[in-house]
Amino acid sequence: MGITILAVDDSLLVTELVREYFTARGYRVFCAGNGREGLSLAERERPDLVLSDVKMPVMDGWELCRRLKAHPELRSVPVIFLTVEGEDHDVKKGIDLGASGYLTKPFSFDELRASVEAVLSAGGKDPYGLGGGEDAEEESVGGELAEVLNIFLEKRSTGTLLVSHADGDGAVAVRDGVIDGAMFGDARGVVALMHMASREDVRYRFGTSERDAGREGLPDRAGLELLGDIRDVAREFGEIVLSSGSTDPVLVLGPKYAGMDVTSLLDLSTAGFKRAGARKPAHGASMLSVFESVLRALKKGGARLCNLAAAAGPDGLLAVHVACHLVKRKIAVEKRL
Repeated sequence: MGITILAVDDSLLVTELVREYFTARGYRVFCAGNGREGLSLAERERPDLVLSDVKMPVMDGWELCRRLKAHPELRSVPVIFLTVEGEDHDVKKGIDLGASGYLTKPFSFDELRASVEAVLSAGGKDPYGLGGGEDAEEESVGGELAEVLNIFLEKRSTGTLLVSHADGDGAVAVRDGVIDGAMFGDARGVVALMHMASREDVRYRFGTSERDAGREGLPDRAGLELLGDIRDVAREFGEIVLSSGSTDPVLVLGPKYAGMDVTSLLDLSTAGFKRAGARKPAHGASMLSVFESVLRALKKGGARLCNLAAAAGPDGLLAVHVACHLVKRKIAVEKRL
């Protein structure tokens, strides 16, 4: 028998769209128009997951979640809230009630599907019907890195997101809802996250095993804000860095620039620079100081991309962004080892 989803919303349009979308992908979907109907259906059908609106007549989503979590046979059923409520205290309330996720309307069905599959996989369910339990190597979900990680960060989970791609495997360590480390091939920290966010056809599986996932270049309390910034520059990273044969390339100054002083290099390299959505430097530092730090490291004979990120501390992402800009301008080139 396939995975069963219960969709609870007083909007018939929403429930029918959810039914149509997930039924076409092999799920069994039941729908209810309010929390009371939803609770009755849950007791009868024993769903694997509940998608619920918050504001509904008769019984709202908060009360439905409370009743499900108090029910001896339904307390383990994950609940994802779908609502127009977007304030922080509403998100916190849902999490405190035991919700597994929270999507604000309007949302895309790709976002919803990624959330559903991630929650099911994290709970040991197999959204693809592959079988084999939590440790099965083929049990995985797809989607964008930020969307998949969102589930575990909002739940303040602890564990490891195992990452699989044709170019190699990686992991993202999460501790109490904070990104505690990341690795992909030889890359660590921010650079590893950039690789995973830049690639298509990445598969994820969440487990509790400990993995070597260094936090070099990760700022304190790294979370979805960091992933949002990474997404903003991932396209450039993909175009420039992924052409390298290494996940952690060594960069040096190009032959035309190796003999120039740092001041001249700064004038040349900052011309036409765009931050591409990345956050401003931390602790009041200037963007110029990030450029100077990267250029000085390159003048010393070169540096690995991960080391540039780690040396920049909370500005590790900006250091990688600057390095990509320098590569694009051919001021920096990859050193062939």
